[in-house]
Amino acid sequence: MKYFCCDLRRLEVIKLAGSANAIEYLEVRDHLEPDPSLRQRTLFVRLLRPGFTLTPDNVLIDGGERLPVVPVEWVAAADDLPAVIDPALVEGIDDLPRTLVIRTTVFGDFSRYTLHLRANSGSDEPPGGFDPRLSEIDFSFKVECPSDFDCGVTTPCPPRAAGKPHIDYLAKDYTGFRRLMLDRLSLLAPGWSERSAADVGVMLVELMAYAADNLSYRQDAIANEAYLATAHKRVSVRRHVRLVDYALHDGCNARVWVHVKVNLDQPLPKGTPMLTRTGLPGTAAEVQVNPGSKALRDALAAGAIVFECAHDADLFADLNALSIYTWGDMGCCLPRGATRATLRGHHTALRTNDVLVFQEMVSPTTFKTEDADRTKRWAVRLTEVKPTIDPSGQLFDEPPVEGPLPITEIAWDPTDALPFPLCVSVKERPGLEISMVLGNIVLADHGQTVREEQLGTVPQPRLRRVAIAAGAQSCQRTESEPIPARFRPALASAPVSQGYDLASELRMPLGGQG
Repeated sequence: MKYFCCDLRRLEVIKLAGSANAIEYLEVRDHLEPDPSLRQRTLFVRLLRPGFTLTPDNVLIDGGERLPVVPVEWVAAADDLPAVIDPALVEGIDDLPRTLVIRTTVFGDFSRYTLHLRANSGSDEPPGGFDPRLSEIDFSFKVECPSDFDCGVTTPCPPRAAGKPHIDYLAKDYTGFRRLMLDRLSLLAPGWSERSAADVGVMLVELMAYAADNLSYRQDAIANEAYLATAHKRVSVRRHVRLVDYALHDGCNARVWVHVKVNLDQPLPKGTPMLTRTGLPGTAAEVQVNPGSKALRDALAAGAIVFECAHDADLFADLNALSIYTWGDMGCCLPRGATRATLRGHHTALRTNDVLVFQEMVSPTTFKTEDADRTKRWAVRLTEVKPTIDPSGQLFDEPPVEGPLPITEIAWDPTDALPFPLCVSVKERPGLEISMVLGNIVLADHGQTVREEQLGTVPQPRLRRVAIAAGAQSCQRTESEPIPARFRPALASAPVSQGYDLASELRMPLGGQG
């Protein structure tokens, strides 16, 4: 039986105090061989003591894969080589009497071979006078061959690892860390069962759980901010893109298309505030909010979000809601990708570059307003407005009359093509308008303008810097200069939005924005 030991001291003990012979090490002659046919066929085996007599029958080389056994051609001591062998073969050998030279008929493969010294060809016992444990040695014929692999050293008998506590690595918050430490303490000190918050042990556990929770948060935050795909903070994204020579601008506010319903034609100036319904009682039509009023203050305190009109707009009562004209047909819809439609009536206030919103008003299945699909909304910017007439349009009205009907042909940019089919009418309800077109659409951006913000005044300097001129005498007075005081004004409301003039964008297609 062959053992695998970490402390191989048998060889050193026998070398110093024993009398038996043994194999100390083995070398394979490879690149130093001038004859290519003899490369890897000469083995130098260093023994502990001289005075050995060995023949090819005493040597066995086995263990290969493709070549299981390597035949031995001759065996001799380094100071007693055969007559036909050039003495230059052993040049450089420092101790010839203790070196055994072995010549094989062929070289082995890349496997790990074992050289055995045995009593004879049919015996497994070592030669007389050789140690039974140190009469064989493992080696490789390809020790000097270049390799692409870095083989790790296998330790068959690694040291016994100490038992490690079972740790729940899914604990990532204060509660999990506290429970984990208390469970561990219950195993280490089963006599301690105090769980009062006033106990010193519980206090230390909670203190360490808090510290671990803080470190866990920072670990996750740092790991997320280290990659562009997972970064949450804008400053992290800015630093990442700067590495590829990209300058990230400050962006802009959130924007929204707002439909304004009016009773009279009137202008809407830029900067007009608009509030979400959060904090407002009733519906928008029932509440009137004036600037500086208590209703406005209550709505803002309740969390209402403020938007402001991004451009000057003219509002017209005629454009509150526009009917889609289907030329007398029923069960119609605007297909996906549509860029043209027909509106009922002449709308003189409608102009090119105006924004309209197609919206489903009633569910086409239940015919109820509350069941309408609110995702069926799409804003388009008009590229063509053409008033015209349907000569037989009044035949589809009640009562039918042979007469013309004014209509308006509209078109929009292909970039704003409908991304979904929009149902216009159904046969079951001939007079019901499933979808309509909303006018008086204005663009608003997120944020509330704050004017006359008081930032305070810069305080007077309290410290002065004394500059000593070159060549000044020790008792000579020098003029001092004031050190500006630090002034860090803070805004009363935060955060600060990144809004800018959006009027130039109104002349361009929406680019697929809803």
